[in-house]
Amino acid sequence: MPRFPRKLFDRILSHPTLMEQPPVLVDIGASGAVHPAWKPLAPASICIAFDADQRELTTTTSTQAGYRQLHLFPAAVVEQPEEKARFYLTKSPYCSSRLKPNQEALQVWNFAPLFEVSEEVEVPAITLPEVLEQLQLTYIDWFKTDSQGTDLRLFLSLPDEIRHQILIAEFEPGLIDAYHNEDKLHQILARLEQEPFWLSRLDLKGPHRFSPELLQNQSSFKQRLWLKGQRITPGWGEMCYLHEFEGEQTLRRYLLGWMIATIQEQHGFAFELCSKAISLFNEPLLIDLKSWSERRLTNLGLRKIPGWILDKLLKR
Repeated sequence: MPRFPRKLFDRILSHPTLMEQPPVLVDIGASGAVHPAWKPLAPASICIAFDADQRELTTTTSTQAGYRQLHLFPAAVVEQPEEKARFYLTKSPYCSSRLKPNQEALQVWNFAPLFEVSEEVEVPAITLPEVLEQLQLTYIDWFKTDSQGTDLRLFLSLPDEIRHQILIAEFEPGLIDAYHNEDKLHQILARLEQEPFWLSRLDLKGPHRFSPELLQNQSSFKQRLWLKGQRITPGWGEMCYLHEFEGEQTLRRYLLGWMIATIQEQHGFAFELCSKAISLFNEPLLIDLKSWSERRLTNLGLRKIPGWILDKLLKR
């Protein structure tokens, strides 16, 4: 479990710049729960969550207390304004999408049954700019989307002046053909090279290359055994991009940027942000943040050194 400096986080979130302009967190595809990484930010933040598949949205509504403001939209997020959008409800709520599942391509994967379409429905539709205007907000700090195939197009639907100021953006694009006309991981990699972000994390996840039809002919015990007996195939990726912080930045952005980098365990980048900010602002809090990052980097580094090497270094 990552160790967070709770007192420093509290000092950041109670800083006048953050009190005046609270963090804004956007979660597209919030089935089951709003993003757990936001827990340290929640009490001071405005959370905006969307999910057109309302079968799991009640869980989100009933369990996610503690935000400064929480706005839940049971609607599909779209790129262009429209009142309704076609939505494919699948056997698993976590696979439902505006895009039609590619059943033919999915048949070679063990999780294909999860994408079986149980119903085609029309759901309310809304764009991100419309939501921000409705809530009278002009910025987003943390953008997270797991929209099942439309992550990139939704990110690019934001105006440049809002998109380019996002501090952290998370995507979960596919590598295999799960939906027709979906945004793939390689497209996000290519497009984000043109944006002011750097890729801080890429975790590959995936299914087993095993036809459900073949598995069904085996006993339940053998099914579990055979799935454990082979490696997964990369099927999608969990991607995290952090803002480059090039050019002129505000004190608020440096403070919140340090907090986000620390949550993401990018302590070197957090140290770098404080070093830049200290040269620009007369803010004592920055000194404490930089010191914490320095200690964290040192302590984590020491843990990686084998004991016998550490003993020799200490003797020297």
